[in-house]
Amino acid sequence: MWPATQGALYVAPQADSSRTHDVTVTNLFSIASWKDGINIRSSARVILQDIFIANTGDDALAVWAGAGTADVYFKGDFIVASNPAIRQGGPYGVCFAAYGGVKVFFDSFTCEDRSCDSLDEDSDPNACIDINGGAAVVLWAQNSFERVYPDGNSFDFGNSTGKFV
Repeated sequence: MWPATQGALYVAPQADSSRTHDVTVTNLFSIASWKDGINIRSSARVILQDIFIANTGDDALAVWAGAGTADVYFKGDFIVASNPAIRQGGPYGVCFAAYGGVKVFFDSFTCEDRSCDSLDEDSDPNACIDINGGAAVVLWAQNSFERVYPDGNSFDFGNSTGKFV
């Protein structure tokens, strides 16, 4: 297994648990990480422009509600998530996962994930073991992982594409 960072970017809440705000990251390229490629928690007014995240240990892009994550913008023509969760070989990990939140916007979004030709591990040794069935996007239910989607929440995926590699 090739070397990797823990994650390409983690936007954490402040020490007093309040939101981190006004964060801008441009031209982020990560070829391997052991956990989420990008993890945004308890943050507001976050802009990520032209990013490529590949070969993660969990979700490529993740947004967590925490103190009320709001106004997260994935901008530009080049927002790519490729091979999520390939490093851990476990059942979790998708191109984009939301664990609550208020407003998340994508100008564009490309998900490159492995194909799940079969989900039957008993009869197919090459079966996909992803509990999400190889889903590109998962908006976890309100009662999952203690997540909250306040009234007025929205997730806009703009010009999105998906392909299996």
